[in-house]
Amino acid sequence: MIETINANCLDVLKETAANSQDLIFCDPPYALGSDVIIRKDGKPDYRKAVDFMAKWQQPDGYFWEQWFNEAFRVLKYGGRVVMFGMDRQLMLNKYYACFAGFSEQQSLYWYTISGFPKASDLAKQIDRNVGAEREILGANPNSRPNCSGNNINTLNGKITESTLTTPATTLAQKYDGMKYSIAPLKQTNETILVFQKPYKTGSCLHDTLAYENGDAECMCGAVDVEGNRCELTEEQKVAEVKRAGYKDGINHVKKADTEREFNVPIAKNIDHNSLDFVSTGRYPAQTYCDDEAAKVLDRQSGVQKSIGGQSGVKKSGLTYSANWNEKDNSKGCGFGDTGGCSRILHRCNYDLNDYDIYMYCPKVSNKERNEGCENLVDSKRADVNKMMGDAGDFKTGSGNDRNVLFKNHHPTVKPIQLLKKIIALFKTPNPLHVLDPFMGSGSMGIACIELGVSYTGVELDAEYYTIAQTRLAHHNTKNKSKLF
Repeated sequence: MIETINANCLDVLKETAANSQDLIFCDPPYALGSDVIIRKDGKPDYRKAVDFMAKWQQPDGYFWEQWFNEAFRVLKYGGRVVMFGMDRQLMLNKYYACFAGFSEQQSLYWYTISGFPKASDLAKQIDRNVGAEREILGANPNSRPNCSGNNINTLNGKITESTLTTPATTLAQKYDGMKYSIAPLKQTNETILVFQKPYKTGSCLHDTLAYENGDAECMCGAVDVEGNRCELTEEQKVAEVKRAGYKDGINHVKKADTEREFNVPIAKNIDHNSLDFVSTGRYPAQTYCDDEAAKVLDRQSGVQKSIGGQSGVKKSGLTYSANWNEKDNSKGCGFGDTGGCSRILHRCNYDLNDYDIYMYCPKVSNKERNEGCENLVDSKRADVNKMMGDAGDFKTGSGNDRNVLFKNHHPTVKPIQLLKKIIALFKTPNPLHVLDPFMGSGSMGIACIELGVSYTGVELDAEYYTIAQTRLAHHNTKNKSKLF
């Protein structure tokens, strides 16, 4: 079931039955243009609730207090709220979630190299303050490609942040290279908060048993770790088969002190010398990234060799490693592979085409963003055009890519593949329904369609709602065609 509602999500939550929802997964406004304060009643709020570009209504503290109270009420016992956010603007979400009764769980992190610093140059501002003209040396070699027209900080109508200049005053020379803003460093990750409603019985085990016995208010609150292991490369699979010591359907396990061999039968009807046997991969991590981000991490970590721990099997009261190589049992049961640190992370290669979606948002390909929207008219949004410096149809991207027109003009579209991987973590063997109170352009619903998960999306903005409906209808038809 795929359902969409054009309304205020708080009103929808208030009308939703108690203990009826499995998972609330959403991408709310980040409040990037707001300062956090503590009100006189001791609760956190925003000095002025606005987002980075004032693109939509930004919820304030009073909203979030009601929202989390309602979210707590409608979720089943053991159910979760999963929400995207930016690290410096998480205080209100965490406070009001815990205030409502939720337990904060381990966060997820989306590592991306698409963001870039958003800071002002103090030395340039000093020269500008006294009207001193700086000498232009040329393009800044450290700026992003195709950014020569990016008028973030124009001085005398011709110098931008991507222009290399020399300080004009002694004071500017002193502070040359100094930057300032609320986020002067390169943004490399987004935090995905996870909150869980406490179990009805006090434990996951007994809530699961209660569900199996017909208690519809409970659900299985476990995480599908085995079904979401990080995929191994072919090299890692070969190394694991080689180290495991499999031969003739027997794993030749040796006692460490005497080298005496125990023949431990292993599962039949499986080729334990094939790569498929070890395709389960590494234990899943908190972090998601794409190949480009992985390359950056691996350059920092250098080449490492995996040894691993000693997960064992018991025999006669003693524990022996089930994966020690029969010729060398001095090592643990790791994958025995070499490489950078990124090999333990989830890979989400969603970034097939590189288009900037404003300064603060990671990337989604042009194809993914607009698929299904071919029949929509090109958007003319004056507020976006004003922010981006355009006078006509909505455009986005940097340099030459800013000539690309987007019929889906939502500025913070999340990658479908990333959403699918996160939903899969919390999908149990039982039916799952996802409630998305901030639907935007419908990417969450598309992920649910592809996973075969029931979905309800709520969006306040009528224009985004139309885009979401169009995309969901297209992907729903596309997914059904795959079944026949």
